[in-house]
Amino acid sequence: MNANNSDNLIYHQSVSVENWRQFRPQSDGQWMTISLDKSGRLAPIERKPSAIFGSRPTAIFWVNVAVHHASFQVEAPTAENALNFVVQAHLSWRITDPIRAVRDHVRAAELVYRPIVEQHLRAMSRKFDIDQFLDAELHVNSFFASQPIELGYGMTLLECRVQLRPDAETLGHLRNRTLDRRVVERRLAEHNLTLRDAELAHEENDAGHLLKMQSAKFEHEIASVKGRNYIEREQVRMGHYLQALRDGDLSVFALQLASRRDDVRTVIEQLAIQRDINKQSAREIIALLLDKGMLNKRDGDQLLVKVNALIDSATKPTTVADSASKPDIELTASSIITDNAMLSDPMAEQDGEEDDEDDGI
Repeated sequence: MNANNSDNLIYHQSVSVENWRQFRPQSDGQWMTISLDKSGRLAPIERKPSAIFGSRPTAIFWVNVAVHHASFQVEAPTAENALNFVVQAHLSWRITDPIRAVRDHVRAAELVYRPIVEQHLRAMSRKFDIDQFLDAELHVNSFFASQPIELGYGMTLLECRVQLRPDAETLGHLRNRTLDRRVVERRLAEHNLTLRDAELAHEENDAGHLLKMQSAKFEHEIASVKGRNYIEREQVRMGHYLQALRDGDLSVFALQLASRRDDVRTVIEQLAIQRDINKQSAREIIALLLDKGMLNKRDGDQLLVKVNALIDSATKPTTVADSASKPDIELTASSIITDNAMLSDPMAEQDGEEDDEDDGI
């Protein structure tokens, strides 16, 4: 007898006097011997009873009590009802009550364990959506691993392991959906990165614009301060010149001009207009500047020619309207700047050269 053959779980043999003498109980642990007496009582036989103490049974049954393994595939419904899980089940079972198995005439074990396993699978799989097949698999395996399940007919389900998955078409759909979600996540990440770069660039542009505005404001303030300082310095310097004029000391006046060589031409021209000085006074101022080394001979001669021409034009007889007394021109920074611009004009210099030729100085 093959214990691994689940098709033949129980073997039966009628007992006669002859075969009872040859009978030996099966004692390999895979089969159990059950006797049937005349009163219909079933009892296991571990050893052959002696003829003195026991009566001969009417039949002997050999029951396969070894552990059997089986596999099958079935579909179980999901929470959506329109889709099913494909379930691959692997289980082990055995006959744990040989007497009941003999009494119930067990023949096809699959017709016993499969309906019960499928019933439990369907009850548990309905709790999960199709994309939760891994969670459903874990839940089902945990249920079957908790304890053995009595199947009836003297049989017990020892263990059951299942593998759940969607059908091929649904599995492909889930795979594509996952890949599409990844693409969306990647695009969203790239979009957020682009937005962040744009925000940073906008912030940098704003910062650069603000910095330029501040720089322009600072430059304007610096230019204003420089202008005010320049005017103040010119006013102070003109104050010194006016004080020297009031004192009438040309040597002091020349010394003050020595520190500002650029003011010589303008100041002398202003003096010619404001104080009506003569050529001799202009020569004295220029001579003092030459003595101090602030002018060379050539510069002094050219300057004196222009001053003489300016004095001649200022003292030339004019009409009655022109002979009216002119208001004194204050020696200020604005007047110096204006007259200096006039003297630096090329046409004015040309006129001065022509006057030099006429005066012959």
